[in-house]
Order: sequence, then structure tokens, then C-alpha cells
Amino acid sequence: MKTKLPFLLAMLICPMLLSSQVYYDRTYDIGDIDHPVAFIADQAGNVIVCGWFEDENHENQRAFALKVNNLGDEVWRITSEETSKYMALCITESGHIALAGSKSDYGFLHLINSESGEEIWSYADDTSEGFWFGSVNELSNGTDFRLHAAITTDATHPATYYLFDAENGNFIESVENTNNINSPIYLSGKMATDEIWLGYLDAVFCSRYDGSGFVWSFGAEHIAGLDKYSATQGCVVRVAGHSIGLLIQTIQGDGTYGEFFDIIQQDYTVTGSGILGTDKVLVTGTIEGELAIWFIEHDLSGMTDRTYPGDSPRMGIDILGLPSNDMIVMGTENGGSANETDLFLMKLDSEGLVSTQELNREDKVWISPNPTTGTINISGLEKGNVEVSIYNNLGQIVKKVSNTNQHISLEELTNGFILL
Repeated sequence: MKTKLPFLLAMLICPMLLSSQVYYDRTYDIGDIDHPVAFIADQAGNVIVCGWFEDENHENQRAFALKVNNLGDEVWRITSEETSKYMALCITESGHIALAGSKSDYGFLHLINSESGEEIWSYADDTSEGFWFGSVNELSNGTDFRLHAAITTDATHPATYYLFDAENGNFIESVENTNNINSPIYLSGKMATDEIWLGYLDAVFCSRYDGSGFVWSFGAEHIAGLDKYSATQGCVVRVAGHSIGLLIQTIQGDGTYGEFFDIIQQDYTVTGSGILGTDKVLVTGTIEGELAIWFIEHDLSGMTDRTYPGDSPRMGIDILGLPSNDMIVMGTENGGSANETDLFLMKLDSEGLVSTQELNREDKVWISPNPTTGTINISGLEKGNVEVSIYNNLGQIVKKVSNTNQHISLEELTNGFILL
């Protein structure tokens, strides 16, 4: 006997169950061409994105930061009136937002109030033309807090870090690493209260509050992310050859292991990564021109992928796992012309699915029978204005039915659990 169980049944009959989590897919127009670079989320699910935008002629670059709440609604946005770019951000112990990048080709750093977006203090370098801050993180020795920003450029240069008092922005000192690097530092990950990792083309620098650290080099065409893998380990997600490679390194100690996962598609980009608790490593980018997520099992036992077709081409730039065990993808969406891009944020559940919008309490929708031997009946929906998508437990669409209000045959589907 065939047994197919639509998981969504309980949610449709009891809409109140949906109120604990709201999923969204939202687009935000910042300028003609938007370049979101980095984003973070706080414990409440608010998201802050930073980057820069420019006009249709690829001129007049301006930095921006945007905050949205856990419903995807905009809370505030800030934009610069000067030539500038934001390249990194972090949440400080005080709950404020530190933003780092460049202004008029000089390194620029400032702290803003996370509730209002108003500036608390700022710092602008005046002697390093052509350099910018490629990262910002807050380190602590348990008592004092320092903002740690890596100053970098698109040329061979020594790895140099600036340290600031996190409370008032006073410059403390700069520390120059003995190693020269030949590409910009473009991402970082905080692994402990006193340790961060900074990455460029094919190496990772560790920097600690006490000034110690190490350099970890390896073969890579691109590093997609530096993420905290567990309480005692960090993870480097890299692209090498036709595969995604994970390197797991013990924090403040020795011990390295990893695994490579082949990408079966020929046309793809890999751009960002995140960790979903102790469940999955998340990687985003594109597959054959469509937004994509790769799901790597936390124990490195396997990898699956999922694409998200849309009316407009999208590219995932970065992805976060949330404390709620959901995830958020940040990226760009092409607008009406080839030169137009907008920022998008898409909140998904732990399986990479977007929930339907919350139903009103007056709505009464039934699916029966459940389980079924081959046919289900849907009632309570407006006739002629319904599309039903049916997913398997891998999140793949196995059937679509449009303009229905009656019977759907599931005879051709494989036995098991399905999601409507």
C-alpha cells in the first residue's frame, strides 16, 4: 500500500502553529547597481547588511548599510554622500554595529547605534591612500574589548592590523605581520573571544588578542568562508578544482582534517558559507545561472545541492545559519536591465525551504486523507487561483499542479513523506 503523508496538513488546519517563525523573500533597492558584501544577524533575527552601490555607468560608488527585522521589514538604512565602500561589519559586545571599508581611497571605520543607525564615532586613515579595511572584529581578553581591523589593498603588501578602543574609537596601535600577501584580505571569522581568522586567496591568518597567531596556507582558487565549526574548531570553505573543500582546524591548537566534495554541474559559482548549528555546513552561489545552496553534512559524510529558480537571475553572496535553526541567504538580483542589481534577503527553514505566508485565523484549508493511498483532496482554497508544489524529503519539487481546488493524484510518486 502506498503511504504518502503531507507534512503541511497540521499547519493548514491549525494556522496558529505558523506564528513562531516567519519566512520571507524580500528585495531592497539601494541604488542603480547594488553590491552587498557582508551581513550579520543578531540573536533576535534582525539582519544588518553592508556594501556599496554605484550608478548605471559604474561610477559614484557610495557605501550603504541596511537593517531589517525578523520579518524582513526595513528598520533603517544609511548611505554615504562621499566616495566610499563598506567591506565588513560586526556586532560589538555593547550591541552596536562596527562598519569598516574605505572612504575617498582611505581606510575608514565607524561605530553606529544598532537601534537607530546613528553614528557613535568614526575613524578615517589619512596616510594610506589606496588601502582599505577588509575586516573588522571585536576581540577581548575577558576585561577589555578591542576592534581589530585588517588594512589591505589589491597589491603585494604586508598583512597589517589596526587596533582600536571599541568604546570610544581611540587608535591603540598597528601590528604588521612579517608575511607579505599578494591579494586583499576579504573575509574573516571570529573563532573565540580572543581569536579571529582572516582569509585571502589561498591562506588564512590567525590573530589573537595577545598578538600571537599563525599562518595557514593551502591550495585554493577562492575561499568562500571562515566559520566557527564547533566550540573548539574553525572551518575554511574553499574552492579547489571542480570541488568544494572543507578544512577543519582546532582553535588555539594543532589538528587539521577535511574533505572534498565534487560539484557535478559544469556552470557554477561558489561565493559564501555558513554553519547551521551542528547540522550542516551551508554554501551558496549559483548553479547554471540560478541561486544555489549546497548542504554539507556536519560530519562531512555527504553533500547535496538545491537551486531556486526565479523570474530574475539571482546570485547568493553569503549565507548564515540562525540560532532558530533557520538560515538566511543574502545576494544580488538582476533588475530590469543588464546593469541593474538589487539586494535580496531570503529566510529559509532548516531544509532550505521557504514557508508559505502566515494564514489568517479565519482561513480554513483541509487536505485529506492523510496518509493517503494515492489521491488527496484540497478544499477551502479559492478556485482557479491556486498552485500546489509538492516536495520530497530532499527539498526537490516532484510535482506541480495549477488552478486546482479538488483532487490531486499522487500515484506516480515514490512512497514516503512529502511536503505540500
